Amino acid sequence: MLDLLLENWKYITGFLALFLVAYWTFDERDQSKTVGDTIESVGERAQSATGGVVGAGGSLALAVIAVMSTIGQELVFSLMQIAGIAGSDPVLAGGVVTGLVGTAGLSGALPVKAWQFGLIAVSILAIGVVWRANGAAN
Repeated sequence: MLDLLLENWKYITGFLALFLVAYWTFDERDQSKTVGDTIESVGERAQSATGGVVGAGGSLALAVIAVMSTIGQELVFSLMQIAGIAGSDPVLAGGVVTGLVGTAGLSGALPVKAWQFGLIAVSILAIGVVWRANGAAN
C-alpha cells in the first residue's frame, strides 16, 4: 500500500488540490454575489489551509500544474504504447505516416495536392502490405 502511495503521489496531490479548490469554489459561490468575491474567498481559504504559503493564484496554479502534468504523463505513456504497436505492424505504421503526411499537408507545412496525397497514401499502403506479406512468409 505504501509503494502504491509513493508511486502515485503526484496523482494524489493533484486530485486533492483540485478537489479542495473545487469544493471551496462551490461552497463559496453559494455565499458570494460576484465571481470576484468567490475568488477572494477561495484564496483566503487556501492561505489559511496552507499557513499563508499558497493564496488564490497559488492554489489555482497548483491544481492546474497537477492536472497538466498528469495529462502530459499519460499522453507520453499512450504515445509510447502506440509507437510500440505501430513499430510491430508495417500497415499500421504506414497509416501513421499517412496521417502525418496528411496533417502536414493540411497545415501547409508540406505543399501536397489532393491527387498527390492519394498517390502517397496508396504507395505507403502497398509498401506496408508487401512488407507484412514478406514478414509473414519468412
